[in-house]
Amino acid sequence: MLARWLHPQKGLLSAGNFIPAIEATGLGGALLRGLADEVCGDGQDLARSAGRRLMMTLNLSLSLVMTPLFRPHLLALSIRLEQAGMTPVFEITEREDIRAFPQAAVFRQLAAGGLRFAVDDFGTGHAGPASTVADRMIARTVSLARCQGARVIAEGIETPAQAARLRDAGGDYLQGWHCGAPMPFGLFHFRLTQKSQPAFG
Repeated sequence: MLARWLHPQKGLLSAGNFIPAIEATGLGGALLRGLADEVCGDGQDLARSAGRRLMMTLNLSLSLVMTPLFRPHLLALSIRLEQAGMTPVFEITEREDIRAFPQAAVFRQLAAGGLRFAVDDFGTGHAGPASTVADRMIARTVSLARCQGARVIAEGIETPAQAARLRDAGGDYLQGWHCGAPMPFGLFHFRLTQKSQPAFG
């Protein structure tokens, strides 16, 4: 799920234009809950249209995870999304130091409560899988994930060739323009419903 701001003068702004200010003022949790409210309202209809549970990924800062007062809200949010027919996954941005692991105990505790986490932009930042070197890195990343019992979500997939590379390397999920451009929730629901209809010809 992506956050966008329809600014009255500047038009549609991507998250990079306002998320840093929101996090700096301590409003990241409020934004996360607000986005989840939007999804939970129509989540059951969305899951029915797809004919299965859908994975819903939400970006989450490490500072929020490490805030004791926010953790009960995070668990409650996960339960609400589950009840709405979603499988929530919280993405922790790699730019934050998740390796300094007093944090490990917190993640283990939350995972024991049913939360799922992903490391956003692991290892490669926003680099696209377009070269032999990148192919080797992808294969190693997939191998590392398998050893840890983790799954791989490949981001930034824009072409059929890139999607084929990721499938050949054993990637589990794809994200990017190859799958579809960012769009409002209502339009996504409509397109999902259309794809779920039987084809006649």
